[in-house]
Amino acid sequence: MAKELKPVVEFNVGEPMRQFRMVPIRTGKAERAFLAVHSNCAGVDPYHRMFFLPTDTLKLTAFTAGGEVLWQRDLGPGVIPGGWFCPVTVFDLDDNGVDDIWLVGNSDADHAMDFETYQLERMSAATGDVMQVFPWPQVEHNQAMSLIYRNFINAGQSKGRRRLITCQGTYGPMHLQCYDSALQLLWSRHIEASEPGARGSHMFPVVDIDGDGRDELLWGERCIDIDTGHDLWIGDVHSWDGHSDVIQPTLDAATGKWSVYTCREGHTPRGAVVMYDAAGVELWGKRGMDHMDMGWTARLGPGGEHHCYALEIGEKTAGPRGT
Repeated sequence: MAKELKPVVEFNVGEPMRQFRMVPIRTGKAERAFLAVHSNCAGVDPYHRMFFLPTDTLKLTAFTAGGEVLWQRDLGPGVIPGGWFCPVTVFDLDDNGVDDIWLVGNSDADHAMDFETYQLERMSAATGDVMQVFPWPQVEHNQAMSLIYRNFINAGQSKGRRRLITCQGTYGPMHLQCYDSALQLLWSRHIEASEPGARGSHMFPVVDIDGDGRDELLWGERCIDIDTGHDLWIGDVHSWDGHSDVIQPTLDAATGKWSVYTCREGHTPRGAVVMYDAAGVELWGKRGMDHMDMGWTARLGPGGEHHCYALEIGEKTAGPRGT
């Protein structure tokens, strides 16, 4: 029998929303809290058929499980309200019990597309105050807009030591940086557009896929060591240099083993869905398709059987209202 869905928490951010992200945060107090990242403008994508002039700014609102708003910050006109322009990640890098909020801001409110003034900002989840600001790593000039405005922030660990990861690029030249808990650079890496192997993905999972106590970065169909930045494996390295829209680590609960599900964007046709084991060995693949844009894996049914889903699309576009 179907059960009625009822709201657990309600809160008011003070405006309609066409873009919304939410994640739990630790504020140092006992009551649970959450961070909402939102705008009355749909998410702006840098691809020329998806880009549009923003109609609103991006806001951050922290609230308790009881619906009390703790603080709110408007990032202003210098930050384009889109996930690739302004990724937001919550991670307690110094392990003090209060989460840090990491995002890509802009010191120049008048020039939202001036990537030379972009900056990595560290905020307190408890107060919303900006605690530290660092220059965002620079990328090559004179790239296509869809290449140059692709920013990522993620985090992980190596045998309990916390790591912050920042990245730039998806389709062309790509840059990755790894920092320790004191924000000292441990390694950086530049992957040329001409190098063989996969490009990045819109997803950037970080997971200990081989069970050695150290996370790996799944940068597209590249599995990267968090301690060194070196590739542990690259899927189809000599025959695939494209971009995968979906990278999803999938855990087999019965065996404790990981696999990696991918949906490749491609045309003419080069799209595919491919599943790898934790060592990068292909388990199965279906090729000869077009743009495989979305997908997931899940355990469904009373027996918890694993299933995969993938969606093939043609061209797409979007505007301020999300369509």
